[in-house]
Amino acid sequence: MPAPVKSIRVGGVQASIWENPLKDGSGVIRSVTFDKSYKVGDEWKKTQSFKIGDIAQLQLALQKVLEFHYLKSEEEF
Repeated sequence: MPAPVKSIRVGGVQASIWENPLKDGSGVIRSVTFDKSYKVGDEWKKTQSFKIGDIAQLQLALQKVLEFHYLKSEEEF
């Protein structure tokens, strides 16, 4: 499985940025996934479900994703 090109962590929230090449080879399409780590006993788990209290961390992670995307896009020109 390919690795994300960038992972951004804010508290327990992680944003992973993925790049997939266009079929014609003219560039890439970026996508993003979000998950949250939490601990049950001694075991770490992940979920894609978030509580209202996670919104600030999601918002900051999303802002950092946008910054990465736009700065990376400027480098490509």
